[in-house]
Amino acid sequence: MDDAGGCEVARILGARHHFAVLGLDRVEFADLATVRRQYKLLARVVHPDKSAHAQAEDAFKKLSIAYECLADDASQTQYLASITSSSKKRRRGQSNDPPAKRPAPTTHIRMRTPDEIYAAFMAEEERQAAAEFQKHGFERVFIASPKHKTKRVETPLPTPEDHRREALLATDLEAKRGGWASFASGKPPNTSEAPAPSIVAPPQVVTPAFHCLLCRRKFKSRDVLVRHEAESELHQANLAKQAQRAT
Repeated sequence: MDDAGGCEVARILGARHHFAVLGLDRVEFADLATVRRQYKLLARVVHPDKSAHAQAEDAFKKLSIAYECLADDASQTQYLASITSSSKKRRRGQSNDPPAKRPAPTTHIRMRTPDEIYAAFMAEEERQAAAEFQKHGFERVFIASPKHKTKRVETPLPTPEDHRREALLATDLEAKRGGWASFASGKPPNTSEAPAPSIVAPPQVVTPAFHCLLCRRKFKSRDVLVRHEAESELHQANLAKQAQRAT
């Protein structure tokens, strides 16, 4: 047995009142949470199943009686009044006064054994723990592990070759559609009719445009494009993503 258990057994057996048994320094009203905490702490040390001390059973019995008295507000108040009045009488030197009349006998109530007290205490502990879990169970936030996060498949940015291919495929769609229809039907295209005169569209003045293919944006001048590449946060973020994919 460890020295701490033996010291607690000796201390409990030498205590003069219930408050001292539970390790409470002051003789004053103690809240139920404090009484339960002290009893739980000491019961783990002096319980006969936990301690090999020869007087562990006597200490555990005295501890259980003290807890039984102080764990109830009414009984603690009554006990506190009794030991307070007794100490006042001793200070006033009234020890030689005739003894007070005994109160009328009350109906006998069987006291619980230390094992019954301890079993009831542990059952209450489990009930409170279950109630606390039920109370805060819906407030918990479960964060998924990074290993189970859905992987995002990022589409690579289009290259200049992709843009040229799309522009080429988009030209003369109507003419290509007619040619494919003739090929599918097995009939040669009708060439007896004179072709309609082609209308030559007037030349259009094409204003050169400057593109940032990385950000998919168009700018009206090279200076604006250069400033975009140097100062734009979007451009810098896209550059970082492109560097990550390259590594």
